[in-house]
Order: sequence, then structure tokens, then C-alpha cells
Amino acid sequence: MATRSPPAKIGIGTATINHTLDVYGNVGIKTSGYINFRSTDGTTGYGIRDNGGTIECKNSGGSWAACQGSSSAAFAAGTVSAPGLYVTGDTNTGLYQAAADTLSITAGGKEIARFDNSATASFVNYFDFAGSITGNNITLSAAGSDTDIGIAILPKGAGNVGIGTATPTRKG
Repeated sequence: MATRSPPAKIGIGTATINHTLDVYGNVGIKTSGYINFRSTDGTTGYGIRDNGGTIECKNSGGSWAACQGSSSAAFAAGTVSAPGLYVTGDTNTGLYQAAADTLSITAGGKEIARFDNSATASFVNYFDFAGSITGNNITLSAAGSDTDIGIAILPKGAGNVGIGTATPTRKG
């Protein structure tokens, strides 16, 4: 097997050359051009481009999407087993969108919580989840601009409700 020598180092506009290519100043790329990483151009490999004023990144499968910017961050809807925003090293745990106007949490590829805003009326109320300091209670409460807010618990199956038991026997 033949050995390759390291590539020559080139400097443009600079005498201090630390990399294979060092440029002092701006680099221009033609319209519809992009920077591709790895050895494959076109539909595979990673890349970055300006698409009509939106900076887009290309994943290894060749799909372009807006890069995360300073004004907002977006992530793909994903699925319960492959959430759009996942934990590094645990790709089936994170956030995904199960349906329009919902946000779901998945852990181990199983949906464990869903936040649903699909009702037809404009919402003015919401859940407030609050932690606590040592010796105080955590709280789950209704909050919002409505002055008469209730919390409804809608059990599934037999409809039994219990506090402090995993096997409730009463309707509530």
C-alpha cells in the first residue's frame, strides 16, 4: 500500500500558515454553491450553504435544513423512537411532535408525556410545574389569566383514582 505525504500548506493573504489552507479575509462562494465536508459532493456528505438568505446545513443523508441560529432553534418533528431533539448518546430519549400543536417527551422510545394545545379555543390557562427548596412541597397547579381555573383528571380504563396507591379501587 502506497503512503501519502501530507498535503502542502497554502496561505492566501497571510504568511502565517497553520492549516492545509489559511485564508486572511473573506471567502466567496457562487450562488447555489456550498461548502461540502467529506469526500462526496452532491446528495451525501455534510455541508453548509446560503439558500436565499437562510443558512442551511446538510446532514450525512443529503437533506438540507435551516441551521440553528441565534434568533430561533427548530428541530424535526421526529417519532417516539427517534425524537427530533434527542440526548447525545441516547437517541430514543428526547422531544418530538406526535401531532400538530403538541409536544411530547419520549424516554427509551416510549412516550411518557404529551403537552397538547389542539383545542379550538384560545388558551389563557396552563399548568404550572414548580420545584421546591428543601422541606417544601413541589407544586402542580393551574395558572393563567382566568380567575376560575380547575384541574380535571380524566382516568382511562376502569376510571379509578387513588392517591398513594398503585391500585386504586374507587372512582374518586
